[in-house]
Amino acid sequence: MTVAHATTLDGGVKTLALATSDDAMWAAAREGRTIALLERCRTIAARVELASDDIDFALVGPPTTLAIMSRTSTGGSVELYLPPSTTDAAAPPTLVPATQLALEVPARLVATTGPFFAVVSPNALHALFVRSAGHALSSQLPDVEGPIERVVGLERDRFLFLLRRKLEVFDAASCRPLSRPQWPLPPPPRVLGAAFGHLWAMRENGDSIVVYRLSDSRPFQHDAGAQIDAVISHPLSPVIALVTAGSVLRLHCHAHSVTPIHGIPDERGAMAIIVDGEEQYLTGFSGLDREPWRVRVTRPS
Repeated sequence: MTVAHATTLDGGVKTLALATSDDAMWAAAREGRTIALLERCRTIAARVELASDDIDFALVGPPTTLAIMSRTSTGGSVELYLPPSTTDAAAPPTLVPATQLALEVPARLVATTGPFFAVVSPNALHALFVRSAGHALSSQLPDVEGPIERVVGLERDRFLFLLRRKLEVFDAASCRPLSRPQWPLPPPPRVLGAAFGHLWAMRENGDSIVVYRLSDSRPFQHDAGAQIDAVISHPLSPVIALVTAGSVLRLHCHAHSVTPIHGIPDERGAMAIIVDGEEQYLTGFSGLDREPWRVRVTRPS
């Protein structure tokens, strides 16, 4: 699962964000100060009203739970919400937290892997691994030598840390370092993410992206032909969506092909990838008053 990042539309009037669960059963969609849980990534099943705009959220699990991190000037907290067991589309319930974890600093939720999520301190020098168990939260401190530039959630409950002079992979369950990959990353400022069996990296506002195969660390560079404004990926999908001003491109990490994705509406909204068995879809959320759109991206459209 991935952390949802806000997309501001209409000159800053509307703030949208979207995250999907690993089992394709749920999506969490934010519009302003409301987060809605969408059953099968379509129908609103429940809502959460936010007290502040300064939050991060993600879907973690199993079991699937909604994690919301909020911040104040002096601290913060993480709250877990369980999806409803039964849904009523006519009157979606307002959820209450199943549990809460208080933090001493206004930290950021930056990455997820399975039931774990990584939290980074405001000065980017320290990290915390938090584990969701439905009705409970637990935390551990990894021995990370900051400053921390980026954190990426990989498969099999692992986190990749991009530090000042090295890359380091940690096992989230044991909180222990596993390896120090030697991938030749693009120069900073840069962004990183995960796709099935791969890591991707690019320089911010660049027009190309590098995909690294995790099995042998081999890099593959792909040109988008235009500035890449956003990258949409999922740790369980080998398909990556490259968003440019004029189009959305489908990059397949196994075939190393870049092709346009057709059928996307003009109002794209906040986007995410749904992994439903062997099928993958790109989905977009434009507001709580309309159903998210979806386009299959398993094979070229």
